[in-house]
Order: sequence, then C-alpha cells, then structure tokens
Amino acid sequence: MQEYAFKKNYNISQLFDAIINAFNIAAKWGTDLDHLEQHVHNKEIVLQGIESLTRKRKNDSEYLYYKHNIKLAEIQEYQRNKPTLQKFMNLINELDIEKSRSKLLENQNKTLKFELHKKEIKNERLNQLLTKKVKRMMVTIWKIIWRHPKLTSFRI
Repeated sequence: MQEYAFKKNYNISQLFDAIINAFNIAAKWGTDLDHLEQHVHNKEIVLQGIESLTRKRKNDSEYLYYKHNIKLAEIQEYQRNKPTLQKFMNLINELDIEKSRSKLLENQNKTLKFELHKKEIKNERLNQLLTKKVKRMMVTIWKIIWRHPKLTSFRI
C-alpha cells in the first residue's frame, strides 16, 4: 500500500481514508468493494433513464398546450390564479371534512339520545315497580298494625 501510494505520489493517510470511505459507501448501498463500480454504473443507467423520462414528460406537457390549443396568456393566467385555486380547493376539502365531522356528531347525538331514551324507559319501569312494591309494603305494614293490638298507638 505504501509502495502504491509512493508511486502515485499519494499521501498514505489520504489513501486509507479514501479506502475506508469507499468501503462505507459500498456498505451503505448493500454491496462490497469488488462490486461497487458495477453498482455505481447501474445507478448511472437508472439515473439516465429517469432523466430521459423527465425530458420526455416535459416535452409531452409542452406539446399538450399546443395540442389543446392553449395560448401562452392562458397558461400565465392559470399560473397567476393557481394560488387562489389552491386555496379554493383547500376550502372545499375543509368543508367536506367539516360536513363529515358534523354528520358524525349528528350520528353520535342520535345514538346518545337513543341510549338516553332507553335509560328513561328503564327508569320509568323501575319507578313503577318500586312504587308497586312500596304500596304493597305499606299495605302489609298497615295490615300488621291493624291486626296487632299493641301496635294500635301507631294508628292515625
């Protein structure tokens, strides 16, 4: 390594740093040093494909204006109004969200009202049963009081 560095006029510490850096890059990309060059070449091919596709899409989008007979002034007007249009679309989305939230709250309110109604009916039934039991108990107590002479002082 020192001989290589000496022949190429490299600093040995810089050479080691470059090797360590290359090893780290290879590990980050999931390959080894032997295949790093091929991996980089493959990434370059993918990048060229993406750049080519980007150029094609840009050309296609520019051709669309011509194809649909859209004038430059219309495009510029659209670009000027785009923030306003975006705000409008955001307001529509917010309105949809609020409508959904309102509908959800209405459904929850209906459910709560229904549950309250069921509880009120149950409470009414329990009150009726309790009233009947209390009346029966009162009748039973009065019968006991009237039958036993010692309890006559409680009579009204």
